[in-house]
Amino acid sequence: MKKGLLTCLVCFCLTPAFCSSIDSLLGVLDRSIEQRPATLQQKYRRIADLRSELARSGNRQDSFQLILRLTNEYRSFNYDTAYLEVQRLRKVAATGHEQLQAGILEAFVLLSSGLFREAIDELNELSIQGSPDSIRAQYHFNLARSYFDLADAYTGYLNNEGQFQSGLQYLEAAIDATAGSSAERLSFEALRALKLGRREASKRLYQNLIERPDITTRQLAIEYSALSSLYRNTDPDSSLIFLIKAAIADERASVKESTALTNLANHFFQEKEFERASRYINLALADANFFGAQHRKMQILHSLPLIENQRLELERSKYRQFVFFSATLAVLLLFSLLLIIRTQRQKRQIDLQNRQINAQNQKLIERETAIRRAYQKLEDYAQELSESNQLKEKYIGHFFESNTNLINKVHALFSGALKQVREGKFKEAIYSLQQFNDDYEKKRLLQDFDATFLTVFPSFIEQINRFFPETERFEMPPPNTLSTELRIFALIRLGISNNHTIARIHNFSVNTIYAYKTRIRNKSSLSNDEFDQAILGIRTIWDDPAAETGSPGT
Repeated sequence: MKKGLLTCLVCFCLTPAFCSSIDSLLGVLDRSIEQRPATLQQKYRRIADLRSELARSGNRQDSFQLILRLTNEYRSFNYDTAYLEVQRLRKVAATGHEQLQAGILEAFVLLSSGLFREAIDELNELSIQGSPDSIRAQYHFNLARSYFDLADAYTGYLNNEGQFQSGLQYLEAAIDATAGSSAERLSFEALRALKLGRREASKRLYQNLIERPDITTRQLAIEYSALSSLYRNTDPDSSLIFLIKAAIADERASVKESTALTNLANHFFQEKEFERASRYINLALADANFFGAQHRKMQILHSLPLIENQRLELERSKYRQFVFFSATLAVLLLFSLLLIIRTQRQKRQIDLQNRQINAQNQKLIERETAIRRAYQKLEDYAQELSESNQLKEKYIGHFFESNTNLINKVHALFSGALKQVREGKFKEAIYSLQQFNDDYEKKRLLQDFDATFLTVFPSFIEQINRFFPETERFEMPPPNTLSTELRIFALIRLGISNNHTIARIHNFSVNTIYAYKTRIRNKSSLSNDEFDQAILGIRTIWDDPAAETGSPGT
């Protein structure tokens, strides 16, 4: 399971998308920190499983291996428990090889807690004569680390350079004791190049090291931290990326003895990102307290007050800004409230004025409508008067001509008859008088009326047919003539609606005229009142543009 998790982590950290963005890496780190409870639960579950297996074990060798695994779980997690477990390991150890393993592991635990001289003393008491290379390599490497860390912790002291040189000698011995192609030897060589100031060689070695699939998550975090220090002065962005990756690896491995979060906090303090710096430095302090590493606490407590002071100053600045903006907002809200009240008052006044204007507009519209109606009535009256005058002119001229012809004809007839009477030609006079046919003359008068009417109303028949269904429409009479039914409604169109008058014109009885009108109205698709109004609305030649071009009735 550990190997699978390690492989996934390495692949994840090497993807271009992961490495290309500092912000995305910080997001991964923050999510890893949020997932600390779940990660710790997994670690505690592994420890519980080991303890259960140890409780069931009845074999000393198996017990030694289980305690060894428990110690490895605790050695970068909690100093007190790791030290107790390593003491129990030394009690279980029976062979010289096992005693040597337990002693080296105890030195590592002491070294991790900052007890450098105690770690050196512990290692110096061990004898590695005849031990395998793997044990010799770990022995010399822990001595080298102890001297290097001691030199770093007491920089400036007289024996500082001697401790550094001792560290290099033991590191060379560790390299000689490891296989040429192992990840362990590559790590030792990279550290040697780093300590000797061979930065490019060290970068190359560490880069090769982090690409190996057999490196542990904890070791990966250490190598990332080393790479971060190598790039710090030449490529700050790459240095930050490696440092974030180191912190992520520490979180994934539940490492409490680490410098990655502390270094990140110092970096963001320099970048004036005080909130993030404060969060990371407090997490680092919590880890140091949990592990029990006094030297880490001292390093953190050196930076913590500076970071917290700046964070508090930032908080105070934010508070001052908050107070200022709150006061400004309150003033703006008060001003807005006053403006709203004033606007509402003005709105009510405007609404009142609008209602008054709308009422006045409504009155004006009503007056305008009344004026338009009156004007329309005047136009209708003018149209009717114009039409009446035109009809009068037409019919007066026509009847003057007809009456003149009739009078001249009667005058000539009676003059001839009177002359014959004077001459004693009574038979001839009677014959002449008998030549006058009043029915014929009346028929001629009606024919003249029809012709004159169709001249004024050329589309009369087409228009009146619109008031009837297709099957009940009038057939077209001969040119310039009207049937009796059509003539009755032609007279009505001219305003002659009295049945007695219409009856005298046609020499019919009043009942006959009434019967004609009733029969025609009943055939119409309109009601009686609508039919009468429609008859009066039939247009003359003067107001019917289509009739000016001629019609079948003319």
